[in-house]
This record gives sequence, structure tokens and C-alpha cells, in this order.
Amino acid sequence: MGLQLITPNLLACLFYALLFAQVTSVTEGTEVKVSTTPVFPMIPRNQAHKDFQMLLRVEAPTAADLNVRFSIDLVVVVDVGEGENLNLVKKAMKFAIRQLNDKDSLTVVSTINNPEELKNFSTHIGGRRRIAEKKVDQLRGRDNAHRTWEETLKMLNSQPESSLDGRERFIMLVTDNNSSRYNVTEMLLMNFQYSVHTFGLGTAHDPSVLQLIAARSMGTYSFLDDDNLHKLDGALALCLGGLTSVVTTVGTRVMLDAAIDGGAKITKIDSGGYPSYIYENTSGEIIIRALYAGEVRNFIVHLNVPAAKPDFVADTGVCRNQQLLLIANLVGPNIEAGSIQDLLIVQRPKTTVLPIVPYPIVVNQIFQFQVLEMVDIFIAEEIKETKDEKDDDEETKDDKDDNNEETKDKEEEEEEDNDEEKSRSKRKRKLGNKLKRKMDKLVMEHKFSIGLNLGVGGLPSVISTVALVLTAVGSVATSAIALSLLSSLMMQRPTAMGSPNLVIDAFLTMEMRLKQQMAIKVNGTAECDYSCIDPVPPSLFVLGEDNTYHFNSEAYQGILSTDEINQMMSKLYQENAPKNIFIQKKEQKRSAMLRSRKGLVKANSLNQCPATPTSDEQQPEQQQ
Repeated sequence: MGLQLITPNLLACLFYALLFAQVTSVTEGTEVKVSTTPVFPMIPRNQAHKDFQMLLRVEAPTAADLNVRFSIDLVVVVDVGEGENLNLVKKAMKFAIRQLNDKDSLTVVSTINNPEELKNFSTHIGGRRRIAEKKVDQLRGRDNAHRTWEETLKMLNSQPESSLDGRERFIMLVTDNNSSRYNVTEMLLMNFQYSVHTFGLGTAHDPSVLQLIAARSMGTYSFLDDDNLHKLDGALALCLGGLTSVVTTVGTRVMLDAAIDGGAKITKIDSGGYPSYIYENTSGEIIIRALYAGEVRNFIVHLNVPAAKPDFVADTGVCRNQQLLLIANLVGPNIEAGSIQDLLIVQRPKTTVLPIVPYPIVVNQIFQFQVLEMVDIFIAEEIKETKDEKDDDEETKDDKDDNNEETKDKEEEEEEDNDEEKSRSKRKRKLGNKLKRKMDKLVMEHKFSIGLNLGVGGLPSVISTVALVLTAVGSVATSAIALSLLSSLMMQRPTAMGSPNLVIDAFLTMEMRLKQQMAIKVNGTAECDYSCIDPVPPSLFVLGEDNTYHFNSEAYQGILSTDEINQMMSKLYQENAPKNIFIQKKEQKRSAMLRSRKGLVKANSLNQCPATPTSDEQQPEQQQ
């Protein structure tokens, strides 16, 4: 199929990727960044703060800024029956083959009996995509006589890293099978060496088991309902966009050390699905594993900060009246010790300076973890409780059948079962309304919080959308959507919640958007030729009926906003510009290179007019 059928959204996304890469390639650098932001800029010297919250932010460079990327060893374990679902999986696997890089390897298996069998199913992508596709065509449906995927996962996790030829291994599990027969306790004890990203197809699988595997391995759980099974490649694209742009290895973590003279104690770490540890309240760590290009990980660290001593003297290396509380270091196999770190410094004035306004970026992250806690409690109290009731009913019925204690005839049994199922479905539909009420209550509690984003595009609107979907789905779908939402909030990554179109947009990276647009293009087709693209992208601005130009929101919806355009222009104007933006003629090369690292203002030695900040733009007052 030729590229003349590429959608405008795809071209818009490609154009945005190129434009954004040009603007940010110099300003953002090529390394992962670690930053710390206190909830308040200062703590009066004579006051203690028993729960002083700090935002710890780990930010990966965009894909355009990467000097190198890690090659991956992707293993896909398929547990689906023969039929249409298997055909959809094969189609999605062929899509994945086209998205992987030449240095990657792909293994697609149903079950394996020993590690040596992996070699027969594994393919190095470079120059062998057709071979990989033929292996996918040979894939067969579920055979109960074979080993279960539970045993396959154990075998994969037991393999040493030395067998991967320097690649980073990731595992995908795709299943439409009810997995409730598996030993959950044994899975809890399993040592997951590699992240497992699970995909549940339809309403026949057990979402709680797949979410458990994903959570234990630091992977994600995605769900496709019966009406969206044909969008499996779109769900895989969300995951592939990250896996094909790995920035850090699986051994990456953040080390926290309280400053010796600061007296602060680390009391708690909010890290979602990322394991965190505190050692004697003086140090701690957060396990991050792999980080994808363009991703940001946000954590909240709680500190107990004592009052400063009367003879307080500022720490060496910081300004007068400032105090060093904590040091954050990013460590990993490919990270030089001490090369990526940040210091948490707060002001300790002698007297209280009012008003002390919290930083919005910290307030919003605190709220996000509160939403995560609310969803987790909702699932434990509502979803799992209802599931346990259903399991108890089925177990009681089985016992009666086994002991021949059931006296009703077959028609009466079926009628009773139908009534019970209708009752359960009614309870499930009410769950969506309960979730919305819980979200509304949380919003009301923070209605007057300064800097909190409760508007369109924020988490409340996302939860409300999910709640609306829950009111219209059945039993298993309700659990699956709720658990995939939980997985997304825990890992701060997008997951398909019934459909790849229902995701938390804030967690999408540019690479994920590109892969998702590619999936939309190839959906329903066998192959695609990416040998050419249209000469120009859609216009950013189009002439309207009122004879004025307007932003082309139809072509760039969900890809590029006017705010992002303003940010890019600001970088060109004020900050670093692309290296060769001023080079128009060969004889101008020397002078251009001198200005290539500066924005238009600095490059031309212009005096900037003093800014008059608005009330919304005013930052908390800081004293030096």
C-alpha cells in the first residue's frame, strides 16, 4: 500500500517531531536529568516541619537528543486460542516487527519446554524482517498439553543477562485465557528479573492475575474489550514507543542522602509502582529500571525537618540563609558516579515571610498520588470484593454439584443463574457512579488548593471519563478497565483501558504518539510501504471563513497545541537555537557558528525589556 493514504495526523506528528527536535536538541541536552523541588521555597529558621514534601523528578531526553539507544531483546509470549484472536495477534506481531530497530531481536512463542527452544524462535531484526514474519505465521493457538505461560515466564526470568548479547530484555504476555487456575501465591514469590507488559484480550481472561504480574515485574497491564480486539496493534504501539527508545538500563535507580548538617530525616517516599526503600531515615533509594526517551518520573519524598540551631550558619557552597537538606543521585550500570545529581536547598530566614505559596508542580504531583491511592482503595473495596462474591457463589455451586445436594431441575438452575448474573451486572454498572463520586469528593477537598490543575485535561476529567465507561460495561470489563487505570497511575505510563484510544494523555511520549499513529495507518491492512512521504506537512495555520488565519487544530489535534508552538518560539527567540539556523550562505558560516548556540536576543546582544509578571506568573518570594 502506498503512502498516499497516510492520514494528516501522521504527517502532523512526523512534522512536530522534526520541528520539536530542532528546537530542543541543544537546549535539553543528551543526558537524563534529576531535579528536586520543595513544596515551599522556605522554612523559617525557628520552625520545624514534620512533613515537608519534596518533588523528585527524573527526566529523560527526547528521542531526537539521544546519542545512542539501547538495543532490546523483546520476547512475546502468546496464549490465545485458534481462530480470529490468533489472526489478530499475528497481524499485531507483524506490525511490531516493522517498528523494531535493526539491532533489536524478537522472539514470539506460545510455550517453550527449555531455554534452547528460544533460539529457534528468535530473530535478529536487521535484514530479517521477512524471516520474522514467517515465524509469526507458524504460530499456533493454545494447546493445553503444552507447558503453561506461567512456566514460560519463569524460564525466561531465570536466563542470565550474559545470554542477551548486551541487549535489554523485555517481555510481553498476550492472552485471552482465564488464568485464575494459576498459583497467585507462587507469582508473588517469583523474582521477576525483566519487566513483563501484559495484554488481556476480551472478557475471558482474568485481569487481576495479569495486573499482578505487571505490578510485580514493574511492567504495565493493558486491556482490550471485545469491540476493540482489532486494535491490538494500537495497544502494542503504546508499549513499543517506549521499548524502542530506552534511555537507561534496568539497573537504574535514584539514591537519596539526607545532608549531615541539615538534620532532616526521610520519613516516607511516594513512588507508586516503583519500589522504594528507606534506610535508618538518613538515606533511601527508588528503583526505576528502564526509562524511555521523553519520559518523566515524578516522586514525592517526605522529610522531617527540624528547626535550625540558633547559631545556624549556611552550609558550604550555598548562599547565605540557605540550607542543604538532601542530595539525589542517579546511579546505574552506564552512569558515572556523581555525574547526575541535584541538591535540595531551602531558604531558612530568621523570620516568617508571608505569603509562602507552594509550587504548583509539587502540589499537582501530590494530588496525583492521592488519586492513585483513591483508585487503589476503590478497587480493593468494590471491584475485588464483588469478584470474591462471584467466586464464592461459583465455588458453592460446584460443591453442591459434586455432592449431589442440588435438587432443582436444570431449567430452574438456569433461571436462577440468569437472575444472579443480572444482579451482578446491575452492581457493576453502579461502580462507575461510585468511582465518579469518590473523584468528585477528592476534588472538593482540594478545590481551593493553590496551583492545582482541576480543569479539562487534568486527572479528574480522566477519571470521570473512565467512570462513564464503567457504567456501560460488564463484569470482567469493569475489573479490567479499573486495573489498567491503576497500572497506568502506578507506573506513570499509558495503558489501553478497553481501547488504545482511552489512555492518560499526560503519560504519552512523542515516540508513543508516532507509533500509535503508525498503528492507525496500518490497521486493517497486511503490509505498508514507508519508502516516501508527502513533500509538505499540513499547514499549521489555515484561512478561515472570516478571512483570518486560525490554528489547524483538525490536523494537529492531540499532537501539537498553540501553547507548545509558543514555547518553541520562545526557545528560538530567547534560548538556544538550532545549530545551523542562521546559516544561509557559505560565506556566513563563521559568524553563524558564533551565534548558533544562542537565541535571537542573546545572539544579537539585545537588551531585554523588564518583564511585568501577572498575578498568575508571580513566583513565590525568595530571599537570598
